[in-house]
Amino acid sequence: MPWKASSVMEERLRFVARLLDGEAMTDVCRDFGVSRKTGYKMFDRYKEHGLEALSDRSRRAGALRQPAAGAAREPDCPAQGREAALGRARDRRTSLAGV
Repeated sequence: MPWKASSVMEERLRFVARLLDGEAMTDVCRDFGVSRKTGYKMFDRYKEHGLEALSDRSRRAGALRQPAAGAAREPDCPAQGREAALGRARDRRTSLAGV
């Protein structure tokens, strides 16, 4: 018998439908092979955002943090920053060697 192909969205929709039918979270999570924590997370997202919450979400990190006010500005070229840091480390190392 061939495997039944289904998308992640269809699986999540079936998961939520069983919960809406009144099945226990523990039983549904066990049948779908997810932790209860993940099950509650999916169900809460569904309750908050509807069907669009069941689609895949981006795993990309959020917005980069802004530097603190008054923080030193990094050079435009990352290589320049590395070279400067290496030079400072080399200076510290050689100044300690002469002690």
